[in-house]
Amino acid sequence: MYYEHFANPQEQKNLSLLKSKYNNLTAAIKQYQADEKQTWLDMNISKNPDFAKQREAYLIQKKLDRLKTERDMVFNELSTQYNNLTKYRNNLQQLNERNNQVGNLQNSAKDNNMKSLQSIDQDILTRRRQAQINMNQWHKQNNLLFYLKIFFIFTLIAMIPIIFGLNGLLKKSLVNLLVLVIYIICGIILLIRFIDNSNRLKIFWNERVFVGKGDPEPEPPLREDQEFCIPPPGYFGGCASTQFGCCPDGITPKNSEDDKCSGSKHNWQK
Repeated sequence: MYYEHFANPQEQKNLSLLKSKYNNLTAAIKQYQADEKQTWLDMNISKNPDFAKQREAYLIQKKLDRLKTERDMVFNELSTQYNNLTKYRNNLQQLNERNNQVGNLQNSAKDNNMKSLQSIDQDILTRRRQAQINMNQWHKQNNLLFYLKIFFIFTLIAMIPIIFGLNGLLKKSLVNLLVLVIYIICGIILLIRFIDNSNRLKIFWNERVFVGKGDPEPEPPLREDQEFCIPPPGYFGGCASTQFGCCPDGITPKNSEDDKCSGSKHNWQK
């Protein structure tokens, strides 16, 4: 078409003529092929009257074979796809099961680690309180030794004028006065030490209670059977770090999420 558009009229006429001849030859060839086929059929029918039926049966059988082959190909392809999908599904299911197993193992290990950490925290708090109890006992014993030491030292000092009095170096009235002054000084020292230690907590020697004007009254002292009991986790070190948090008083740890925190401020003391 591109050549015909740019060719001169004579060339276009020749091309049209050649194209017409080509089409005529093509049609003639097709007609000859059809005539040849019909002649072949007529010849075979003249030889065998049942040839047309046999040929039709042959063509039908050939078409059925071709359809069967195509069916087998489609069935094989569908079977292959089904097997692949089944294999992928099985692999996916196995992968999900492995993921679930790994997740369960990790959750179990996490729970065990959390329990171990809680147990370690409990042991640390218990040992810390035991150390505080031991330190508290040491401070009390040290305070008692201080009283005895002061009393013993001033008793030794008081023995000096008594010895002088027995040897006649000092008068008896002067000896009595000196001994009285020495023991008064000893009593003042002991009284100052007693007053200084009066506001210390019974459960923690290093803590003091200072009550000013307008402040609430301090809690009553603990009984002897309560003095060295071990409080629950969270009282020392903050109850906010416990599993269920604090009661409204900010000190007592909750025993559960729906704990009403009923009772006194320090339930562990009772």
